[in-house]
Amino acid sequence: MSELIESLRDHGCNLVVLDGWETSSYKGRTPKHVGTLGHHDASSALRNEISTANSYQRGIQRTDGFLPGPIYNGAVGHERCYLMADGYTNNAGRGLRAVRRNIEKGIAPSGLATGKGLINQNPYFWAITLLNNGVNEPIPETQLDQYLRMIAGVHDFYGWGPERHVEHRELTSRKIDPRLLPFAGAGVRDSVALHLLSPTKEPKTVLALHPNPTRLVNGRVPGWQVDPASGTVTAENGAPFYGDPRALPLVAPIVALVPAPDAAGYWLVGADGGVFSYGNVQHPGRMVGVPIIGADLLPDPVDGRTLRLTLVALLGGQIATYMIEGPTGHRLPDCPEPEPCPPCPEPEPCPEPNLDGLDELAGDLNRLADQLAAWKPGA
Repeated sequence: MSELIESLRDHGCNLVVLDGWETSSYKGRTPKHVGTLGHHDASSALRNEISTANSYQRGIQRTDGFLPGPIYNGAVGHERCYLMADGYTNNAGRGLRAVRRNIEKGIAPSGLATGKGLINQNPYFWAITLLNNGVNEPIPETQLDQYLRMIAGVHDFYGWGPERHVEHRELTSRKIDPRLLPFAGAGVRDSVALHLLSPTKEPKTVLALHPNPTRLVNGRVPGWQVDPASGTVTAENGAPFYGDPRALPLVAPIVALVPAPDAAGYWLVGADGGVFSYGNVQHPGRMVGVPIIGADLLPDPVDGRTLRLTLVALLGGQIATYMIEGPTGHRLPDCPEPEPCPPCPEPEPCPEPNLDGLDELAGDLNRLADQLAAWKPGA
């Protein structure tokens, strides 16, 4: 199971691994994991994170008695992830069977649970909890980032898509956790999808080709490569370099470089919807609040000519596009007026019909008509 640790670290988890995590399982039971389940633990904001994680692995004393562990598989503190178990855990309780069955089919929840549910869901979910009281304790950006990375690392290891993550409040109406997240379950899944696309270990290089190359260099088309993490642009095979955001602290990785139609500049687009403009192009603005996976220049549907920067997003596992309204300074060339059609030629006269033999045929027909008129049955 060291591959799970590797996957978590590949996705950027600042990981603390507790001894015995590989064999830790509630009452020795075998899990039937189909996805991840998100929680907050309602612990005190004054907690000691490592002590809390150790308690969740062993079990905790509550006012109504001792709750055997492991309670959760993973926990996420302000700056670290804690791996406590990979087995059966004791946290979900009763939930809606229909939600769980949809998760097994790769269908994400559509909203908060509409009922309590009657079926024990503990065997089915790899449980991750935010160490947060769920009342008034802020969730810092570092903790949110580690939470998303831990979910992505588990999903990558098990081969699950982002739709197999569910929040406790989506599984049963008995629960409200995880509260205080800046977005609901669909937003968590969209963000996890981005992490699955670009794990920390091997970020996918962004490539773009020159839109109208006039020559090849060593048989290759000019273009650009972008390092997603730093935003560093490398111009190759004679492509012009206009700048990059390498000196800036990027909030999200770069997912697209979109060159201007005349190659006089380009736009870099971040996964958070941020846009960086370089060269002889206008800055069209940005799109925030949706996870972006790509971008392109497309004609405005109103006039069909103005080119607008269009961002491609992943929402709830579905592709969506967003056209930024700001100007780019570029448009498609206007179509030339069509040349008039030449006049149609005068039709040639039809040839005279050939009437040779018609008189003889008419005589034959007349004689046949006379014979038919004179004919009598039995004659």
